[in-house]
Amino acid sequence: MDFEKIYRIITQLCVFLVILLSPLIIISNYTPTYYEALEYRAQHELNNATSYMDEITSFLFGNSELTSFTYEEASHMQDVKNLLIASIIFLGVWILVIFNYLTIKGFDKNIFIKPSLTVLITIFFLGIVSFLNFNISFEYFHRIFFPMGNYVFPYDSLLITLFPQEFFYKKSMEIIFYTSLLSIITIILSFLLSNYQGTGKINRLYRP
Repeated sequence: MDFEKIYRIITQLCVFLVILLSPLIIISNYTPTYYEALEYRAQHELNNATSYMDEITSFLFGNSELTSFTYEEASHMQDVKNLLIASIIFLGVWILVIFNYLTIKGFDKNIFIKPSLTVLITIFFLGIVSFLNFNISFEYFHRIFFPMGNYVFPYDSLLITLFPQEFFYKKSMEIIFYTSLLSIITIILSFLLSNYQGTGKINRLYRP
């Protein structure tokens, strides 16, 4: 068994996952993201929307409880919180794997270019699906990340009123844009750095 080849494949997979999911993870863990949903509250004439959003962010990024929401809504938000925590941990592990590979093997542009191109193809496909039918992509996203099935609520529920589908569509387009941008930047930087590899400067950055 070629362990070096396996290690290389694992590292490329980590690069793929970091590029594909880091914009989603960063935006999801960025507190102002949740307050952007308030721009939609006017059409619902929801009173105390800001205080509800304060309660959600305090719960997600602190130790507060959700007292204004139903049991089903609170249960779903607990799953969201668990997913956010797990995503940060996994992102850190993936980055450590990549850094460890660079430290041992030195810089290799193909470690970054191939996964980046794969991300671009993947995000292009996801973007087309989301644009043509966002409902389907939104449903499958929840089926994958929330297999417990506690993500369906009445149309007039507080959680749906705070976070209408328009909000998620907008954030999805932002994530697609930033993921594509990150992929392109990674490809360009990989080519630029590879031009200096012959001088030994890049390898010396990662080798003891």
